[in-house]
Amino acid sequence: MAKVNVRFTRDLKLDVDTLFQVLTEVKYNEEKFKYLGYHEIEVKKNTDGETIYMESSWVLGAIPSPFDKFLNKNKLLKKDVWKKLNAQSYTCRFETTFPGGAIYVLADMNIKGIASNMSSFEMVGSCESKIPLVGGRIADYAAQEMPKSLLKEFEFLYKYKAIT
Repeated sequence: MAKVNVRFTRDLKLDVDTLFQVLTEVKYNEEKFKYLGYHEIEVKKNTDGETIYMESSWVLGAIPSPFDKFLNKNKLLKKDVWKKLNAQSYTCRFETTFPGGAIYVLADMNIKGIASNMSSFEMVGSCESKIPLVGGRIADYAAQEMPKSLLKEFEFLYKYKAIT
């Protein structure tokens, strides 16, 4: 088994409540996954009043060899659990699993207000792969792609906010 840790931080030009509302919106998540090149997308949202539960599934777009046989054409499942911590911060624990549980991503995200129209985003997580021989390379690849994917997601976030 191979495990790789990831940390990513970014300040965003959105107030924390707006950022939270967008990140927990079904339409935003569907459009974001399309923008990232995924297909066969499904997003569901539930709440118990204090916590927001989201489930998303999708099929990845193009994946470089030799990983395509492990990652392509397989539906991934992501579960998010969002909670408000206080007036200026929210937290989310998410996990993404690949079919068969051979690859697993677990992360905690925190967003907090740092000024009237500014938020701070932080994600700390890990990627584990249980695939013999290539597991370490797959975990490394997934860990390297997470920050790139987040940057593309933030790029889309600004475009999305400009049109809604």
